[in-house]
Amino acid sequence: MLDLNFIRENADLVKAKLVDLNTEAPIDDILRLDEQRRELLKEVEALRQERNTGSKAIGLLMREGKKAEAEAQKTRMSEIGDKIKELDETLRQVEADLLDKQLYVPNMPGPDVPVGPNEDHNVEVRR
Repeated sequence: MLDLNFIRENADLVKAKLVDLNTEAPIDDILRLDEQRRELLKEVEALRQERNTGSKAIGLLMREGKKAEAEAQKTRMSEIGDKIKELDETLRQVEADLLDKQLYVPNMPGPDVPVGPNEDHNVEVRR
């Protein structure tokens, strides 16, 4: 299986080599899912950071005796937690789809591999 970074950085090369191999793979779908995965990760991490900051603020509000504000903050943190769970589930599904599609991408042929539609175009190198 090809590394996702390699596919991302060399998408045109991978597509060209697939043509040389006379095969197809869902490279565009892989790139789209990878972008979606990266966006979901950014969003989840931002929400986790917000939740951590908010949780610390709840402690400070409780120490200062501002219970009403602390309760409002707790409600907000609960909503953020629910959103994180929802995004994590979506992220797991995207990652599963991405892995499934990656498995259809064959390894890259070496530079000395002959290009042809079938094995009849192979060249005998030595006996």
